[in-house]
Amino acid sequence: MSDSSIREAVTREPATVRQSAVTAGAGWIAFVLGSLLFAALGGTTPPDGRALAGLLLSPQVIVWVLSVVALGAVARRLSARAVAAWDAALAPIATTACVAVTSPAALTGSALPVVVVVLAWQIAGLLGAAIVGALAGLAFRRGFRARSARGAAMAIGLALTVVGGAAALALPGHWFAAYFRLGGESATVTPEQADRYLAIAGTALAALTIALAAALVARRGGLAWLTGTALVLALLTAFVFQVPRGRFIPERVEPQPYNTNYVPCYSGSGDCN
Repeated sequence: MSDSSIREAVTREPATVRQSAVTAGAGWIAFVLGSLLFAALGGTTPPDGRALAGLLLSPQVIVWVLSVVALGAVARRLSARAVAAWDAALAPIATTACVAVTSPAALTGSALPVVVVVLAWQIAGLLGAAIVGALAGLAFRRGFRARSARGAAMAIGLALTVVGGAAALALPGHWFAAYFRLGGESATVTPEQADRYLAIAGTALAALTIALAAALVARRGGLAWLTGTALVLALLTAFVFQVPRGRFIPERVEPQPYNTNYVPCYSGSGDCN
């Protein structure tokens, strides 16, 4: 089949199908690349072939991709914005459903608070990738192409949003690794951990700042709102999960205790030295 026939076959597909296909593909790529960057910033060992395959075929990602494609095939009368909104909303639904099916006991046991925290972290990761994919699909449906200057700016903004989002999500994990100890052992932050915090936080803030600028150049309101919100959240995350603790808070100077044994000295008493 020639390239022209492939393009003709694609253009004959309904707009929602094409939009959802781009959304699913871009979101899948964003999730995988963001997860790899997250592992690299966290200092973990690079994934081997089995781990990479598990990442590519992660259950929540597969469920989300299939749901997005099915939505595009069924809901052909939806507007471009409605499809993008539903595509993003399917991410937390897919993540929660996978946890409920694969680990139902964890949702009712004593470890529920820990499970909720991990679930929220997983939802944030897939939701970020889904929003990036939804914006890419929305731009594709509206005829936005990467060959133009604005299209290139949007592509840069989307890519850097993935980088900044992955780095921001790595900050809580880095804080936990620095301070969590078993058996009540006191944690001592090493200089390497302090330097890694600066690298992770700097990567998140720099990437999201440039992504926001790229979104403004591309004149994409949705991307600008996404990157601006992500930048504010990254700032808050960097402040809350700072390593070492108190890095950005001035150290409190304790007042010197009053000397109660002080004997006053009066002129002419002969007691002054």
